[in-house]
Amino acid sequence: MYSDVLIKSVAASLSGGALAVDRTAAFQTMVSRPIVAAPVIGYLLGSAAAGLAAGVVLELLFIGDPPVGAHLPMHETGLAVLVTAITATALEAMGEEGSGMRVGFIGAASAVPASILLSLPAGKLYMKADIFVRRFNTRFFYAASGRLERGEAVSLQRENLKGPAVLFAVNALVFFVTTAPVMLI
Repeated sequence: MYSDVLIKSVAASLSGGALAVDRTAAFQTMVSRPIVAAPVIGYLLGSAAAGLAAGVVLELLFIGDPPVGAHLPMHETGLAVLVTAITATALEAMGEEGSGMRVGFIGAASAVPASILLSLPAGKLYMKADIFVRRFNTRFFYAASGRLERGEAVSLQRENLKGPAVLFAVNALVFFVTTAPVMLI
């Protein structure tokens, strides 16, 4: 049982970390939005209904607050991962998962508001992790800039890929730290 939960939590965290890179660091194809991210996480957790319900509600809550420029909104991808994990765990505990998409969706829709309220403090943690990553990633710029000024050869492609890699690693770690305990309950 615990190994299944651990595997699901790792899968959700890694997938959430990969989806979160799309928020500001690379691609920006909008797969990091809750309407996409939550159903993906729900599917990985075995509860597509939980993901769909969480994704719809979170998308409506955060659609008007995009990460544009230096503005750092609430981390909607992180909340999609955590709210979906809480909702899927609640559905499994209620015995509603596997009883059909319609019943699962109704149960998920009733569990999502409580899941969101429980997840909001973690949203602040996700924002702080984003701030940490942004500040940490400036080191790559200054290191590459200094090496270029000294006339050293620098692979700008490699230096540029370090930022998304750090963002992925930090997000995956923070998502795991917040979702694993919830899913073990």
